[in-house]
Amino acid sequence: MKKIFFDKIFKSLGITEKDIVFISSNLLKLNIKKKKQLITYETSDIIDSLINILKNHGTIIVPTFNWDFCNGKGYHYKKTLSNSGSLGNYVLKRSDFDRTQNPIYSFCVYGKDKKYLTSLKHKSCFEFNSPFGYMVTKNAKNIYIDIDNIYRDSFTLCHVAEQKVGVNYRYLKNFKGKYVNKGICKLNANFSMYVRKLNLNIRTGVNPQIKKELKKKNSYIERNISGINLKVVNMKNAYKIMENSLKNKGNIIFKDKL
Repeated sequence: MKKIFFDKIFKSLGITEKDIVFISSNLLKLNIKKKKQLITYETSDIIDSLINILKNHGTIIVPTFNWDFCNGKGYHYKKTLSNSGSLGNYVLKRSDFDRTQNPIYSFCVYGKDKKYLTSLKHKSCFEFNSPFGYMVTKNAKNIYIDIDNIYRDSFTLCHVAEQKVGVNYRYLKNFKGKYVNKGICKLNANFSMYVRKLNLNIRTGVNPQIKKELKKKNSYIERNISGINLKVVNMKNAYKIMENSLKNKGNIIFKDKL
């Protein structure tokens, strides 16, 4: 019954078998009131429902980001846990998901393009030859589950636009550390990330105004189903809006003083 419930949710959001789905989630408590009963749903219900819809025709991508490599703690593709939610740590344990190669911004992948994504050898986290670039190019759907403020907490895609345009408040910073990934073991592996210039003392974020722009392009869905807050964003159009705004000195990606 629980899997059927999520099947219906994803289908109502327009998810079809050939879709590329990127899941951003906050699953600390996935409790849903139904007919005056409190029902607890498991993370497996979400993943199994998506697999039931996509089968092997589509692709599921789950973030397994971890920033310990930036602090010199090293990276192991099996032992380094996700800092970006319990769903990532759940799929890390599944044999039908594989992890991509970047030690800072990694993803666990299931489905048609799993082999392609896990073979990417990008050194920079937000470059276009990365899973982020793939999701933009392939018109992926970003599903947000129970994340209230996606603009503050979960619009990592803005950094891809910032790096592509070349903003003056970020720069490429190199990080070195021990790196283990499927038979590869390096003591001083080198990866880079497009980071803020700390001396400028600013923070950046995505203006909620992007919601209106996305709606104009039929690229945004928001619903509350049985107490679950759900949003779907078309990543290709979201990226284009952010890139164009940066090029034309708009305010979709803002910066202000800390």
